[in-house]
Amino acid sequence: RVAVYRTERDWDAGTVTVAPLAALTVRVSFVAERAGAGAGAWAARAVEAVYDEAQAFTGTPAAVDLAFRTRPLSVTALVVDVGEPAKPRTPLVRGDFELLVALMLLAVAASLVAALPSEMFRIEVNVLINNRLPPPFFKSRPEFRGW
Repeated sequence: RVAVYRTERDWDAGTVTVAPLAALTVRVSFVAERAGAGAGAWAARAVEAVYDEAQAFTGTPAAVDLAFRTRPLSVTALVVDVGEPAKPRTPLVRGDFELLVALMLLAVAASLVAALPSEMFRIEVNVLINNRLPPPFFKSRPEFRGW
């Protein structure tokens, strides 16, 4: 059994705080034989309730009763099979914006990786020339023919 509202009473102030049920997580498992259910049935192992603190109301008992009397209640239920092996969870792309950002980052990373070898070659050439050494492939370049 799960309470539809979580209630806390402050006896000193004479107020009641009530939070409505927001979600349920029901953990079930498959039982091969269950008394009265025939061959194979689902059995509830645990029920966890989550209450919506944002919708909580604090006031006198009469005010709380009046506030929650006509308020509709929406509950999300999640059924989890405890016998199922764990699945790896990966973050999903939730929309076009995330996909666009991912493609832009991929383009920037690809351009950096593509430019890296040529920049490394230019750095190597400059270091060798500054140390008065011939650069790589110096015989094929006209400015270094007489080296």
